[in-house]
Amino acid sequence: GVGFGSRDNRRGGGGAGRDPLRSDDVSTIQTVATKPLEKMTARDWRIFRENYDITVKGGKAPSPLRSFRETSLGLDPIHPHLLDAIEKTLKYKQPSPIQRQAIPIGLQRRDLIGIAE
Repeated sequence: GVGFGSRDNRRGGGGAGRDPLRSDDVSTIQTVATKPLEKMTARDWRIFRENYDITVKGGKAPSPLRSFRETSLGLDPIHPHLLDAIEKTLKYKQPSPIQRQAIPIGLQRRDLIGIAE
């Protein structure tokens, strides 16, 4: 099983003590959001999780979602009918922080405990 938490009340780029206006933070945030999945490193995923205040504890968790249409390498994609419901019926544009991490874990059929503040 995997446990994780997320705070939706982010402070700019996330991470305690970081200045959200520093140019290197902005370029790093944009890079980890748009870099091709196969080129993402463990450091990139750590930065991405920090940007959304996602904390993971326990077993090896898959990479979080950057969007509903992009799933982690090695995982089956979200079914197209479900994607249509998410985007067109529910009108969600981007996953919330807890959805970003919980969906890939669920796609692995693993147990998880998620806490959102």
